[in-house]
Amino acid sequence: MFLFARLSPEAPVESTVRLTLGQRAQGLKEMILEYRDNGEGVRQNSFVFTDSYAAPTEVGHKVRLAPKEYVLQVSLRYEPTAQTGIIVTERRIRLEGGEYRVDLSREGEPRQ
Repeated sequence: MFLFARLSPEAPVESTVRLTLGQRAQGLKEMILEYRDNGEGVRQNSFVFTDSYAAPTEVGHKVRLAPKEYVLQVSLRYEPTAQTGIIVTERRIRLEGGEYRVDLSREGEPRQ
């Protein structure tokens, strides 16, 4: 069974996704990542930041998914004194194992 899983094109592979936030990290309180396949969420990950643990300018995480193209939806929630509202952006990303970079430093507009 292990050999079949390694040879199957649908077998999950581990990918590292690094998101560049740049100045968007300032005042960030929560970042929610959702990997979507055909409109349905297949994996979700969230990061919560506090006054004692501020958001870094780059966030990386590992995800195990079948090798294919996904829509990565990123929601950024800010504290009221910084940027207002929630910034939501979507990017197509093809995961096949390895490392991927997504630059969010200049994308999206706040939603109220």
